Amino acid sequence: MGLLATSVLSRAADRLEQHGQPSPYLNDPVGWALHKQNVQLWSKQREIARSVIANRRTAVKSCHDVGKSFLAGTLAQFWVDVHPHGEAFVASTAPSYPQVHAILWEEIRAGFRRSANAGNALPGRVLQSDEWKLDDGTLVGYGRKPADQDEHGFQGIHRRFVLVIIDEACGVPEQLWTAAEAITTNADCRILAIGNPDDPSTEFGNVCKPGSGWNIIQVSAFDSPNFTDEQVPDRLRPLLIAPEWVEDKKRRWGETSPRYVSKVL
Repeated sequence: MGLLATSVLSRAADRLEQHGQPSPYLNDPVGWALHKQNVQLWSKQREIARSVIANRRTAVKSCHDVGKSFLAGTLAQFWVDVHPHGEAFVASTAPSYPQVHAILWEEIRAGFRRSANAGNALPGRVLQSDEWKLDDGTLVGYGRKPADQDEHGFQGIHRRFVLVIIDEACGVPEQLWTAAEAITTNADCRILAIGNPDDPSTEFGNVCKPGSGWNIIQVSAFDSPNFTDEQVPDRLRPLLIAPEWVEDKKRRWGETSPRYVSKVL
């Protein structure tokens, strides 16, 4: 497609959104990322993004440094932007509040700025308190770390379109998974659990087993563009897991060690 045609389509898409029509990217998070933020997702990120659209529950067991929190932050922004404003909500959690604040919500704040810089400002504002509010004060997202035993930690969220993101999911206790399930009871809600699979005895370990009812995606270091011929922007490669790191861990830990399996494979 030529640049002129692409520009015409982009302007048409913006007009649709401005006039209250359904977003043309409602079921296309990959296209949304490219159009809104000039972000090109790599193949496994695309697979995960499309799974969130197609499946109510997606579990991603991933190696280190393949852009999982970046993707989760992008999907949070996509979710709020493409649904009718005020009808969608994003809730996130992680094993500790510093992880909520410094990892996922820092990615959301960075993406919010990225959209604005690209001339595609997202609705409302994202605060340092890890809250997303529309201009009229409506709360459409937050990051929280309820008490480990609090099965009601997200109670009170009632929207048609709810996305819960469980980041660094292996460290999140079972009761908070129950809290996430409690606010995602209708067909238009989604849960994305993503993390490094360190402990098979955790709730993350349980949902990553066959027959759990979750769509399970595995991301190995060897899927990364630094190990394949996949074409990605040059600026992305230094941010992804390095072959030298993997080779060092293979030598130090051994290919059959649990650490190698969870951190690399």
